[in-house]
Amino acid sequence: MIYIILFSCSYLESKEDARTIVKRWLNQEITFPDSINTTSQDSLWQFMLKKEFKILTVIDTNICTECRLKLYDWGKLIREIDTISQNTSFLFVVHAKDYDIVNSWIKKNKFSYPIFYDYTNKMNTLNKFPKNPQYQTNIFVR
Repeated sequence: MIYIILFSCSYLESKEDARTIVKRWLNQEITFPDSINTTSQDSLWQFMLKKEFKILTVIDTNICTECRLKLYDWGKLIREIDTISQNTSFLFVVHAKDYDIVNSWIKKNKFSYPIFYDYTNKMNTLNKFPKNPQYQTNIFVR
């Protein structure tokens, strides 16, 4: 898969850090697990992986749930993309200390797009994403 980094924040700590991270991840193959958790979402996960374009964001909410999720902003972006193409999936993979807090933010923001809970941090274990949240949202082209 061709891999392009989507910067979710406007401020880069330093151009050199950004260049180093982008260079390391450009054309990097990402491993997607066959299933993300043990719920009924596994068939949905497989369906979304088949779309031509995938936007993956890996969210570790152990620091600040609200500031990491940004569900309102994601909802607006998803609605915009859906008017252009139906062949794009948004894969939200959340590893959290407290999933009840995540659920409350989903309800508060009326966010209806699927969020996959990664209880065992499988995505990060397989891929070793950068720790900086700016580099944890990625675009894939089949």
